[in-house]
Amino acid sequence: MRGARPPDLYTQDASKTHQKRRFPLTDKMQWNKLWVFSAEGTIMAFNQELSDRVRVTLAGTEGLDERVMFGGIGFLIHGNMACGVIGDRLIVRVGPESYEAALQQPNVREFDYTGQPMKGWITVLPAGTNNETRLKDWVSAGLNFTRTLPHK
Repeated sequence: MRGARPPDLYTQDASKTHQKRRFPLTDKMQWNKLWVFSAEGTIMAFNQELSDRVRVTLAGTEGLDERVMFGGIGFLIHGNMACGVIGDRLIVRVGPESYEAALQQPNVREFDYTGQPMKGWITVLPAGTNNETRLKDWVSAGLNFTRTLPHK
């Protein structure tokens, strides 16, 4: 249901440890999200407005596909993920060569979903995507790297 806040924190099974991990969605996140249920019945939240803006930016891109993943939505080009939305944050696959430079940009953090940062992936905080130019620049960075990869 749209705009509803869940009664508890998002919970996901940690497949390797068979323990429950809790990811709080309350800190500084906006709740204008679309709640999506995975095939397993897990609730996943992402900012619908941000995902719509990414969708518009990617419109007309050859090989574009969307998939629910990482507890959010991923945008893939020929089977390789370029960017996505988790909560109210944009995740971008910039690649290992651009990773350190991207981390030096304002409002950018490591993409650390499992407790171990993913090299070549960054998280852009909402302040880093608050205008269309910034959003387009980050989405383009993801596209540029993904286009160097072989099609799946």
